[in-house]
Amino acid sequence: MSFKPLLLHYVLNSVLMSLKLAPITPASGVKFMRRDSYSPLLKTQTSMHTDVVITNSSIEVHNYSPDPREKLIFSIHSSTKQFLSAFIKQRANWAAINQVGLSSATIELIKQGDHEILKNVAKELGNERSKLTEQYHFMLEKKLNGIFVKIVSLIIGF
Repeated sequence: MSFKPLLLHYVLNSVLMSLKLAPITPASGVKFMRRDSYSPLLKTQTSMHTDVVITNSSIEVHNYSPDPREKLIFSIHSSTKQFLSAFIKQRANWAAINQVGLSSATIELIKQGDHEILKNVAKELGNERSKLTEQYHFMLEKKLNGIFVKIVSLIIGF
C-alpha cells in the first residue's frame, strides 16, 4: 500500500477508535489504493467488499455486493473530510442499531410478546437509536474539525 492510502486508512481508524467504533481490519473487506493500482472486480463475488480509491482530486468508494440487485454502489467525495464524514457516519449508524438492538432490556421486553408492548418497544428503540446516532455525529464533527484531520487533508491534497 502506498503512502496516501496508508495515511487515509490510518486516519480513518484513528477517528473510528476515538469514537469507540470498530476499526477497519483486513477481515472487514475494505481496501485502500491509488487510482493507478485499482482494477475493478466485476466477477461474481461471494461477499461484500469495499474499495477506497484515491484519485488526483477525489476519493472514490466502490461497494461491491454479491446481491445482483445492488452489484456496485459508487460514490465520489471531493475532500478527505467529506469522505471521513460519510464513511464514519455509516459505521456509527450501524453501531447504534447494533447496540440498541442487542440490549438485554430490549430482549426482555420482546419476550413478553404483547402487541402493545412491542409497539412501545419499537418506539423506544427508535428514540434510543436516534440519541446514540446524534451523539456519534456530534463527536465526529468535533474530530473532523480537529488539527489532525486538517493536516492529513493537506498531505493527501484535498
